[in-house]
Amino acid sequence: MYRATQLALQRQVALKVVSHQLSADPSFLERFKREGIAAANLDHPHVIPVYEAGESDGMAFLAMKFIDGPSLDDLIRTPPGVDARRGLSILMQVAQALDYAHESGLVHRDEKPANILLGPGDHAYLSDFGLTRAMDGSRLTSSGVWMGTLEYVAPEQIRGAEVTSAADRYALAIVAYEALTGKTVFDQTDRTALLYAHMHETPVTPSTRRPDLGRHVDEVFARALSKTPEERPPTSVALIEQLTRAVQASSVSGPPGGAPVTGPTDPPGSHEPARSRPSPPRGSSMPPPPPSPPAGSRREQVPPGRPARVASSGAASGPGNTPNKKVMVGAGVVAAIVLIGGIMAMSGVFGGESRTTTHVTTVYVP
Repeated sequence: MYRATQLALQRQVALKVVSHQLSADPSFLERFKREGIAAANLDHPHVIPVYEAGESDGMAFLAMKFIDGPSLDDLIRTPPGVDARRGLSILMQVAQALDYAHESGLVHRDEKPANILLGPGDHAYLSDFGLTRAMDGSRLTSSGVWMGTLEYVAPEQIRGAEVTSAADRYALAIVAYEALTGKTVFDQTDRTALLYAHMHETPVTPSTRRPDLGRHVDEVFARALSKTPEERPPTSVALIEQLTRAVQASSVSGPPGGAPVTGPTDPPGSHEPARSRPSPPRGSSMPPPPPSPPAGSRREQVPPGRPARVASSGAASGPGNTPNKKVMVGAGVVAAIVLIGGIMAMSGVFGGESRTTTHVTTVYVP
């Protein structure tokens, strides 16, 4: 995949180029062009627009709308994951695009989080329609290379049976499973074991990996991930609607890896919630709040309008220990006169000395 400029219109495009191995197959190139044209005729707000499909210098390519945003895969892989409500909103847009494509006679065959691109405002685009259809992921190539994405492939694709829109709903269910739990349905690293799991093994229930999902969500996924295509929901939108209702019934919120948000707790034995002190602004010199009295100490209640008595480190304050206010005022006046005289002497007022000249150097910082 490349970020390129379409010279004729001077616009940025996403350019996907097929490998030399596949481009050397004339029958593949013919199917690729035909399916690319079919994908370009899909006119839906959540289908990635295809500008051009063709062949140049023996290499097949697709020129598509460039989306300057993350993929759903980016959101899932970035801790703590994607919020449940946000993920379902994105998947509903994808479901609408899939149902539109199915009504137009196309089967995607390769839904995965990396093929779901997000524009401004979480506007979702489903990409790679023409490419995946031309690759024909329901069978192996002559060289024995699987052309689908194994983590999301339907059992009937593996068996080589006819691939219908039900295969897309199976893949969409796996994408939804991954968005809600942060994990794929089957996580076998061996390719043969992974294919076997899709065909014969029962998936781990979502609530096992994320307990707050609940049994209603488990039931929806049990139908959507059925090995029998006819048992899956009739449309992609129906699948996401069922899943949304089940998630709401389980009161699920937040991403799969997020910690629950807890508020302040009450101190033992108190009847009023604890109040947190406001933090001072960064860089301020606000002094820290006074510490609470130690355990076991008694706090004296002061009547309104009466000053509180403050104990000092020396003798206890009281009527006999109050300083004479007149003496304090006189001492303060004398100290002020001495201070002013010292300042005037230093500045040259006394003695007729010249004032000190300050030289300023300006430094320019690049």
